[in-house]
Amino acid sequence: VRNTVTVGDGGAISSIGGSITTIESSVFIRNTANANGGALFVDGETSVIDSYLLSNRAHDGGGIFYEGGSLDLNSSWLVGNRAARGVGLGTAIYINAADPMLVIEDTFISRNGVEIYDVNDGI
Repeated sequence: VRNTVTVGDGGAISSIGGSITTIESSVFIRNTANANGGALFVDGETSVIDSYLLSNRAHDGGGIFYEGGSLDLNSSWLVGNRAARGVGLGTAIYINAADPMLVIEDTFISRNGVEIYDVNDGI
């Protein structure tokens, strides 16, 4: 999915309402959310496997905005994503979940600025 723009959350995909979402062998390039989650807005059980999130943009969470549920990143790349607010908090992943269940395995995260930001704990 490339070059999409949304005025809301999730430039490419918005996974909300406790949904179960599996993203596998996918590429997300230059997507924009005018709100949160340039590539993905996550509020449910979400797995991202063997996928690329490259050069996406949003207010917060240039790559992924994690609102709730669980997020499992496996064998994926998050590179060059940007967030507009302030210094770009959570340019790869912005965590806004009260009790996050985040697993990151064999995943490359680079050149995003502040890579991961957790609203509960800071960086």
